[in-house]
Amino acid sequence: MSMLLKDLDGFTRWQFFVRGKGSLGGLTPLTALREGKLRQVKATAQGFAER
Repeated sequence: MSMLLKDLDGFTRWQFFVRGKGSLGGLTPLTALREGKLRQVKATAQGFAER
């Protein structure tokens, strides 16, 4: 996951993981990962990194 966000600074990467995302139904990526939604989190991370 971190490889998808590698060009972002540490604070921005941290924000990605702890803020709810609409693409994950409002879940944080950490919560979504705990629920086994790896594919969805990867897609969200890729979109986040491209912004």
